[in-house]
Amino acid sequence: MLIGPMLKLCPCTAEEWRVRVDVILAPGQASPALDGRPARDEEVVHLSGYRRVSWQLRWPRAREESLHGYRLDGRIHAVRVPGAGLAPRVAFFSCNGFSSVAYARRVGRKNALWEDLMDREPHVLIGGGDQVYGDELFGKAPLKKVENPRQLAALARPPAALTSAYFQLYARRWMGTEIMQAMASVPGIYTWDDHEIFDGWGSYPPKLQDSRGFQAMFNAAAAAFDLIQVGPGWTGSSEHRYQALRLEGEVELVVIALDLRSCRTREQVLGEAQWAKLKATLRGLPALPEGRRREILVVSSIPLIYLRFASVFEGLPTELQDDLIDHWESPCHRGEQLKLINNLLEHVQPDRTRVTVLSGDVHVASRGQVVDTRQGTQRKILAQLTSSGIVHPGPNALETALLRLASREGPRRLEPGLESSLSDVGAETIMPTRNWLSLWFDKPGDEGRLWAQWRTEEGPVQPLVVLT
Repeated sequence: MLIGPMLKLCPCTAEEWRVRVDVILAPGQASPALDGRPARDEEVVHLSGYRRVSWQLRWPRAREESLHGYRLDGRIHAVRVPGAGLAPRVAFFSCNGFSSVAYARRVGRKNALWEDLMDREPHVLIGGGDQVYGDELFGKAPLKKVENPRQLAALARPPAALTSAYFQLYARRWMGTEIMQAMASVPGIYTWDDHEIFDGWGSYPPKLQDSRGFQAMFNAAAAAFDLIQVGPGWTGSSEHRYQALRLEGEVELVVIALDLRSCRTREQVLGEAQWAKLKATLRGLPALPEGRRREILVVSSIPLIYLRFASVFEGLPTELQDDLIDHWESPCHRGEQLKLINNLLEHVQPDRTRVTVLSGDVHVASRGQVVDTRQGTQRKILAQLTSSGIVHPGPNALETALLRLASREGPRRLEPGLESSLSDVGAETIMPTRNWLSLWFDKPGDEGRLWAQWRTEEGPVQPLVVLT
């Protein structure tokens, strides 16, 4: 096999845990058998000569956590199944690679945090984007300095070769590593961000964004992402890769993975079709039976609440320009940021439904919140937890100091009665250390809390974050 096995999370009932096992095959590779079963014809998807073969697995959810497994190519993979009705333990990560050789040289054991993640025995993996870094496919080509679309077209390879390059990138960066071991045992849901394509996709000037070279790169990256990372929560829309899953139980978990790249321009982030899908998902959730509660995790690869940089920096001709325009906090996107905040707050019900935003991208850990005290509404809180990256190193001391100097960290009034702010992770507003985020939930009948802990190579970050 080229890539795999890789477990994808499926919608689950309180009584049954459902996953899909995916294997990616290169042209000419034969399909393996899982527990002696070949994949059925309808579970084989072809794309550019590459194939994804899949098997559906279902296990009963016992009263307490149970251990199950499957055999593929002679190897047994163990899978932990959460107890009936209980919310699963969740591991959230992002930025699983390096944007340059210089950053790679800063790191000793690059996958050390993957070992720590598996030691925590999560039931669900959530990938917040940048699970691979496509930048390396173009060598030292200075994409950010290219101004002539003809120049850029020369960087793009023929479509078939470009698509193959992205597939091989995943295989090279994942196979035989701790990330593949985790993905084989823990079912996941994954969104993408710019580095699955290349740095800054969507935030370049239109003459580049719409050029033949850029579009060829996007199409190849999207083909690989669709076959390798997208799971059963995707509707198959050609306009976006929005995914949503519902895990039923006395503590119900809903995971919504937004796609911040397919429709991104300097003027918009999500696109109208995805907005409609998000609203339909939230409004279509069934009413909760008495005594039950719901946790909604919304994955936004870019932090919804983060440092706000002065707009003057976005006009400077620096290599950081596209990164600044990427942010929800950019003046380009603040209207859409407020729209998303209001849409999510509409579904917060104190003591019944909590909405939490999970994000990556920025190579630091941070924590934010939006507090809604508008007249005529019950006080609501929308929490933002950012974890980045599990492999990519954070900024050094000088870079961190410059980030703080160039930004504003205090509370900000979004509109009357609506305020956002950042809180400390450990002892600092932004923690520039490699990290991943462990999440778990109170059992039914307890106080309904969400527990969150960032974990680093030095150990867990204290104090624990408790959302009530």
